[in-house]
Amino acid sequence: MSVDQLINIVVTITLIEMMIGTGLGVALEEIVVAAGKRALLLRAALANYICVPGVVIGLLLCFHPPPMVAAGLLIVAICPGAPYGPPLTALAKGNVTAAVGLMVILAGSSVIAAPLLLRLLLPVVAVGPALKIDAARIVKSLIAS
Repeated sequence: MSVDQLINIVVTITLIEMMIGTGLGVALEEIVVAAGKRALLLRAALANYICVPGVVIGLLLCFHPPPMVAAGLLIVAICPGAPYGPPLTALAKGNVTAAVGLMVILAGSSVIAAPLLLRLLLPVVAVGPALKIDAARIVKSLIAS
């Protein structure tokens, strides 16, 4: 086993352990209450779907990376719901229930929002015939699985 494979296994196990530990410390009712806060949801959606992609697009337009690099960075920028959010919130002594609720909602909404944003924004930063996105097909396959 190579060092890269070992690191991938250790990172995966650590992530799973952190998510289980965080999830066991939060009740479902607390997540529902946190998810019901409209102002919090609006700020999270604004940050994840407008601000972060906007900053990344600005950087991509400034530095003109190769099309595939631009596409990869844009994908990372428009896919919220990173599982590291709640454990890092716990480490920072923040509101873990709100972080878990937001992670679940943002991950669910990104099934539709991410392909649509990618279809809209990819032509702005990456020009090339191989970089065409069929948003409807991506959404269908994500919903079906």
